[in-house]
Amino acid sequence: MKFAANNQGIQTGSAIIAPGSILAPMIIVNGSLGELTDSNPNNNPTVYFPFLGSNSDRVDHIRLLGNNTWGFEDLAGGGDGDFNDVIVKMNLSLAK
Repeated sequence: MKFAANNQGIQTGSAIIAPGSILAPMIIVNGSLGELTDSNPNNNPTVYFPFLGSNSDRVDHIRLLGNNTWGFEDLAGGGDGDFNDVIVKMNLSLAK
């Protein structure tokens, strides 16, 4: 599922996630998913993952802030380290 919001904006939504799935957050910096997945390698934006080895700068860009709440740092090298550039909170429940 893709979530996007303007600066200081709020995005809400819902999804049904299949049992056994693994959720992995990521942040696309100054670009879009379309640019990342198109056939043009010259317009690929920077992407950061919660796995340090996957980040081009080998720095943490996604941090668990609390129960089901993650903070994202969008600047290379760890930026200002505030992890408040994007904050995502998920409310999880079982389908009935």
